[in-house]
Amino acid sequence: MSAGPRGLTLVKLGGSLLTDKRSVERPRGETIRRLAEELARASLEAPGTLILGHGSGSYGHAEALRWGLSGHVTSEAGPAAVSAVQAAAARLHCVVMRELRDAGAHPLSFAPSACLVAEAGALGRWDPRPVLAALRVGALPVVYGDVVLDGAGGARICSTEDALGALARSLQDSGRRILRAIWLGDTDGVLDEHQERIPEIGAGTGVSPRSAGAAAGTDVTGGMAHRVARALEFAAEGVPSWIGDGREPGVLRAVLAGEDRGGTWVRPA
Repeated sequence: MSAGPRGLTLVKLGGSLLTDKRSVERPRGETIRRLAEELARASLEAPGTLILGHGSGSYGHAEALRWGLSGHVTSEAGPAAVSAVQAAAARLHCVVMRELRDAGAHPLSFAPSACLVAEAGALGRWDPRPVLAALRVGALPVVYGDVVLDGAGGARICSTEDALGALARSLQDSGRRILRAIWLGDTDGVLDEHQERIPEIGAGTGVSPRSAGAAAGTDVTGGMAHRVARALEFAAEGVPSWIGDGREPGVLRAVLAGEDRGGTWVRPA
């Protein structure tokens, strides 16, 4: 079953969900396997309608911190730093891709380091044609947090949120509609300073990215606050987001089916 040429759903699996970010390169194998099975079922039931992104967790973040790289700002990092961070991010990516294939999905990898270049820290345009071709044949495009080179020299971290944002803009420019974004982490949505769930963020709610709690463990891109900021940018473009707990079995399938499973909605005005 296909939703036609215009309906796409973006799914992001947070690095804190896939790994223990308090330890270097420690994947949560059972969680990755279960989510891969849920994604495989969803992508096979509606081929060509899903795009997956996943964080780098305790792989890329730890290596980026070691080399002094962060998101949004270009560093004068040399080739050794770029190569080391890219390799660390790719190691977790290989784990995710293997589990997706084993679960029966047909994932195709799109590394931001091969698809994007920054200019003075700002990410350039993502050519959507390879991703569109993957969607046409029913594959599951997969992007992930990575390091990208800057045309003016140096490099910067490209978070999964940044990668999905750049890709979404290019897809929309090419005429494809983004229906929604689903962000899965290790909390029941966005929590306030009292660790209470915020049910909705958007115009008139009085909630900003600063209301979101700090990331647990090493994070060089901003954690939940960065995710909320990206979701608000999507909302400004008419795309709703749902931020929820990916540790709950079946939650992804339920949300894709339109069920209410708690979490936090970030809706267009």
